[in-house]
Amino acid sequence: MIALLIASVIQAAGSATLECTAHPDGRVTDCRVISETRQGLGAAAIDVVTSERRAATPRAKAQRIVPGRFRRTVHFRGPDA
Repeated sequence: MIALLIASVIQAAGSATLECTAHPDGRVTDCRVISETRQGLGAAAIDVVTSERRAATPRAKAQRIVPGRFRRTVHFRGPDA
């Protein structure tokens, strides 16, 4: 939802891959952009990932966050998508 809102504001479609740190309480910090298909989408992806209430990582099990580094790709759909 947030990614769609940001994409419509910046009028861009594409994706960005981040590497971030997940904390036991669900916070996400220390994100860095690994790749982005359009300049600026990395910063927008960091806003998306760090604004979520819980870290959405593949290593999260049974509602328990596994602390550590993870990678996540955020996809943005433009306003015409």
